[in-house]
Amino acid sequence: MSAYRVGWGEWDEHSQATVSTVDDLDTVLDRVAASRDEDGYGYKAGIFADGATFGPFPVGIEITLGHPDRASVLYTGPEGVGIGYDPALPPWENGPLWFNYNGVPTDYVADRLRLTPTQARDAVREFVQTGKRPTNIEWDDDEE
Repeated sequence: MSAYRVGWGEWDEHSQATVSTVDDLDTVLDRVAASRDEDGYGYKAGIFADGATFGPFPVGIEITLGHPDRASVLYTGPEGVGIGYDPALPPWENGPLWFNYNGVPTDYVADRLRLTPTQARDAVREFVQTGKRPTNIEWDDDEE
């Protein structure tokens, strides 16, 4: 299994890790999901395959963490760029959710919050196991 860089928040020495197993990934993501930034927001974490690129982009997947009911994932790699979703899950109707993305409070709206936290975590686990775009969810390839 390859090594993956995981980063959240401002990607400083306190908010980065290298993982090579799903258990290592779960340990890091559990810690990130339980933490909040100074404004009380959860985090958007990036998991990138060490050294792998797709054009100018690193091969990776990003996940929002910290909300009990909704999450999002964004994949960038040879299979395309897309936002993951569950077609059976209705759009989020309670306004935007805020996450810390690279140190910046960022709102996520209904069309980007179409996964449960469990579905999103399963997708990220599959990515770390295979290095490919996860197959447990659907993908909207029109979004970037």
